[in-house]
Amino acid sequence: YLSQIIVNLSRILSGKSKRLTAKNNESSMASSTIYKILRFVDREYLNIESVKDISESLSYSEYYISHLFSEKMGVTIKEYITRKKVSHACELLKTSPLGIEEISEHLNFASSHSFRRAFKNITGVSPREYKNKLPQILYHK
Repeated sequence: YLSQIIVNLSRILSGKSKRLTAKNNESSMASSTIYKILRFVDREYLNIESVKDISESLSYSEYYISHLFSEKMGVTIKEYITRKKVSHACELLKTSPLGIEEISEHLNFASSHSFRRAFKNITGVSPREYKNKLPQILYHK
C-alpha cells in the first residue's frame, strides 16, 4: 500500500495523474463559479429578482448555478439572498428611522407580507417585535 501511495503522490505532484487532475480542475472551476456567484449576490442582492438575473449576468444556466450553489453551500441561492436581505433589514431596523413597509420596499420584497414572513422565518420574531426589543438587546450586551 505504501508504494502505491508514493507512486500516486508522485504522479499528482508531477501532473501525470489525469484522473486526479481532472477532478481537481473540476473542483477548482466549481469553487471559482461559487466565488463569482457569491460576489455578485453580495454586491447586487437588492436588485436581484430571480436566479435568472444571476445566470444572465454570469453567463451560466439557471439550473447549473442553482444546483452547484445548493450542493456546495448547503442552501439555495434564493435562501442566501433572503438571508442577506434580512440581515440588512436588521441593520436598518437598528439604525434608520424607516418603517417596516419602507424597509420592505427598499429591500425589493414582493410585498410587506412576504418580507415579514421571511424575517420571522429567519430571526424567529417579526420585524415589529425585533424593533421593539432593540433597546433591550442593545443595552444588555
